Amino acid sequence: SFPVMYSFERGNNIILAAAFLLFYNALRNSENRTKRELGFICLAISANMKLWPAFFGIQLIRERKWKDALHCIFYGVVLFVASSMFYNGLGTLSLIMRNVSMTSNIVGSVGLGYRVGWGNFLAIGSRAMNREIPGAVLSGLKAATILSVLMTRKNSYFLLGISLICIGFPPFSYNYNLL
Repeated sequence: SFPVMYSFERGNNIILAAAFLLFYNALRNSENRTKRELGFICLAISANMKLWPAFFGIQLIRERKWKDALHCIFYGVVLFVASSMFYNGLGTLSLIMRNVSMTSNIVGSVGLGYRVGWGNFLAIGSRAMNREIPGAVLSGLKAATILSVLMTRKNSYFLLGISLICIGFPPFSYNYNLL
């Protein structure tokens, strides 16, 4: 389809990150240790491409698979350090953090065309109702989502909640929300 071709044409790796995330989800409970470790490596690759897939590692902590969670963290750190060696070493970490924080400040538009997140949703609601919605409502919405994600017993609800958290933090672009 055109959006997929356009994403690859731009060199956007959102789709690849989502693919690696799907591999992780398919392999994480495998009885075969090699397949399970491959799933953890897929999560690490995905989280190194984009930050939001790392939230899906919370699933291992929730299931009290501490050793598996440590394996994922180890693979993620190793891949991050190894890949940073191609870009002037670990000194680029501060540059990466600065660029991410600047991007968050730049993306301040309101409207569903570019920025879709919880804060923007409330801003649109405020404009529609011609009233100011207090910031405490947004904080309450975030807290309620995080608590409900941590307390749910159904895996499908957990994954939906993690997806909602990814949509809300930070609201870079609607492409993340579509994924």
